[in-house]
Amino acid sequence: MEPERWEQIEQLYHAALERELEARDAFLDEACAGDEDLRREVAGLLACAEFQKILDHRGYAALSPLYPLAHLGLARAAAITGDGARSRQAYENFLAAWKEADAGLPVLLAARKEYR
Repeated sequence: MEPERWEQIEQLYHAALERELEARDAFLDEACAGDEDLRREVAGLLACAEFQKILDHRGYAALSPLYPLAHLGLARAAAITGDGARSRQAYENFLAAWKEADAGLPVLLAARKEYR
């Protein structure tokens, strides 16, 4: 990726973080002005940050299914941004957390397919 493009992504990412969650989509629509690749990159980074917040604050609801699902969300968001290592690790964490779950659960089937 060109340094100028990465700088543009970083600037938009930080500007979006300063906004309320509800206002970020509208901000990205306007700021990216139809550049779908740019929007996808910034939105992926924002999603990674939000899922990481859940993972970093597990004590709030330690037994909630949201915690392992946050691993899956992080895996998908990291994949969108092209961060293969982070995506792979998050998929592995998700699958490990749900190793005792019903193997036929749609979310597990989808995650296994995506992980490959």
